Amino acid sequence: MDATEWKIGSFELHVLVLAAQVKGVALPVYFKVYEHKGVLSEKDRINFIRKAFVLIDLHGKLLIADREFIGKEWFSHVLAFELNFVIRLRKGMYRKPIEDSGYSYEELEMKATRKGYSQAIFTVCGQKYRIEMWRSDNKGEPIIYLITNVLNKKRIGKQYAKRWKIEYCRFGGPI
Repeated sequence: MDATEWKIGSFELHVLVLAAQVKGVALPVYFKVYEHKGVLSEKDRINFIRKAFVLIDLHGKLLIADREFIGKEWFSHVLAFELNFVIRLRKGMYRKPIEDSGYSYEELEMKATRKGYSQAIFTVCGQKYRIEMWRSDNKGEPIIYLITNVLNKKRIGKQYAKRWKIEYCRFGGPI
């Protein structure tokens, strides 16, 4: 799942796209055009996924998305739709519930930097999640932070790399 903004003359569009990976290629299966610029609200994203569910059986599928697809209401609706997800987080998000679950956020970061990967299971509003921290070659962001509701498979974050395929389903490359 990804969003992009286009400007056609003075007209600005925000396009939200849900793609399915088929034989290594991301194919758009559902999209909606919004007539405004900027990040969509949780309500807009929830309505989008609800409408996609009417057309496509997404139960048990893995939703992969970037940092703009976060929020308590969003996560609770994605869970209610019985979707699994791997979503990128900003550094520091969920620090308190992670530390309340007995983990040191800094130690998880150090382990990810040293060994390439660390993970912890934590609880928010009665729901268990896993945070995965992955070492990155990007010097500006040396760690990639991911949240998932998939608790029985470690390193599910490897699936996040597939998100980049959606960048190339839009006219052959990132916009």
